[in-house]
Amino acid sequence: MAVVKEYRAKGIGKQLLKTLIDNLKNDRFKRISLSVDKANFAHIFYKNYGFVNYLETQKSIIMTKELIEIK
Repeated sequence: MAVVKEYRAKGIGKQLLKTLIDNLKNDRFKRISLSVDKANFAHIFYKNYGFVNYLETQKSIIMTKELIEIK
């Protein structure tokens, strides 16, 4: 997912991520993962939406988010 620079800070990324997560939940997916470059500020954005670090390499972070509570 990416938002063109001139459209950032307008809530577009937030809406894209929310829509994606809502659709995955509706389809009963249990978990989502993504990879983000450590130099990219987006990893903070993802943390703010419940993603946690799963695995780190020298240059990137794989993050995950639970979508359905496991009982």
